[in-house]
Amino acid sequence: MNPKDWIDLLQRLFAWLSERRNPVRQQAARVLATFEAHGVARTEINALLPESLQLSAYQWSHADQLKLALRQAHLDWLDQHFALEEGWLNGQSDSAHQHLFSYKAPERLHQWFQ
Repeated sequence: MNPKDWIDLLQRLFAWLSERRNPVRQQAARVLATFEAHGVARTEINALLPESLQLSAYQWSHADQLKLALRQAHLDWLDQHFALEEGWLNGQSDSAHQHLFSYKAPERLHQWFQ
């Protein structure tokens, strides 16, 4: 390989790493991870969503495609439907799950399940 090939390779590697650190792409990856964690295949996502939030199957196929189509309405729906920790999809929280302290208050747990 000549020096130009090495430089091109390093530039592509840097661009790839930079794209992986893109916060919008990371948010799209968290959205897809949420569906996967709940056993929803990417091809079945539209069946779960209201019609106004449905996207093409191709857009749900990969975070790079989803990042271009993701809207705030998708994030709001996910937060509510899966009871996600506020801010997790935006990268502001390390935990995806809401923590419900109901050790001595089972009625709180019962209300949350309803």
